[in-house]
Amino acid sequence: MEATGSNYLDDPNIRAIVVVSRDVTDRREAEEELRKSEERFRGMAERSSDLILILDDRLRPTYVSPSVTKILGYQPEEVIGQSLDTRVMPQREIDLIRQATAQAAATRTEGEVELHITRRDGSSAVLAAHGVPIIKDGALAGIQVHAHDITARKQAEEALLRANRQLNILSTVTRHDIVNKIMVLRGYCGIAQEMAGDPEMTRVIGEMESVARVINDQIEFTRIYKDLGSQAPQWQDLSKIMPRGHVPPEVSFTADCAGVEVYADVMFEKVFFNLLDNSLRHGGRTSAIRVTCDETDGGLVITWEDNGIGVSKDEKERIFERGYGKNTGLGLFIACEILAITGIGITERGRYLRGARFEILVPKGEYRLPKAA
Repeated sequence: MEATGSNYLDDPNIRAIVVVSRDVTDRREAEEELRKSEERFRGMAERSSDLILILDDRLRPTYVSPSVTKILGYQPEEVIGQSLDTRVMPQREIDLIRQATAQAAATRTEGEVELHITRRDGSSAVLAAHGVPIIKDGALAGIQVHAHDITARKQAEEALLRANRQLNILSTVTRHDIVNKIMVLRGYCGIAQEMAGDPEMTRVIGEMESVARVINDQIEFTRIYKDLGSQAPQWQDLSKIMPRGHVPPEVSFTADCAGVEVYADVMFEKVFFNLLDNSLRHGGRTSAIRVTCDETDGGLVITWEDNGIGVSKDEKERIFERGYGKNTGLGLFIACEILAITGIGITERGRYLRGARFEILVPKGEYRLPKAA
């Protein structure tokens, strides 16, 4: 109980002490639970290897976990109460934090930013920061930040990209030299066939020229394949990467995926070019192509279907194998490899003689749907 007493002993009409009491059990229990919660939070924060901060409405730290010393080289007391400092992070990073905080406060949602920080010793660090707005009386009172040091991962990614670039340069130069030599070899084969009088020798030279042509096709495959995974995946708008400009005028093409974005390899666009090529080259009678997007329990299904001949039952799995097909046998194989980089799958579910139907399944978290109006 909480009691408040008032002295009325000098009042001739009362001559008493008036006591007002109220039950504060619920409030005390709530305060105790809050105290325990704060202790648990502080215990977790102080044992965490990640950096945890609580910022006020002016983005000044009111709490900083001890891990700041290991990650940035500062003592917590050097950071608490200080304004964002351009010595620690560039102005563009400060602006990024302010923008993300304003958006999180306006939408009441969590926000994420990648921050480039300067440690106390002058070295650079990259933090993946996750912020939760603290709202009080309908206004932003602060933000709780959980930041993970991803410096080593970023350095590894950059080293891998540099290695890939160097390997690509090497493979490009080597491939160019090999192709030139193959052209010379095939030229000599042609001359030798004209000079050879023996039919058997002509046949052998023809086989040699055929082998040289196969080698040239294999070298061409390495040119296409070398770019897979050479750059980080990106969010890509489906409506912007559809191959509309390559559809013949006699073929109707519709795509109902406006505003849908997919996180995929930078060569994602080539998947749809290859599907278009497949519909036109192997459909036989294709006059209409339609692309649709539908969200299911398993993720986003992007459907590419045409009204051509379709794919026979015994070919449905083999069409994605390298070398299988009437042309180079690389188109659908390359499409499958591009999608697999970010865990996207593709299957053919059409009906033979009624048209091909390719279904691309994008896992949850790897796509974004347009926001409802």
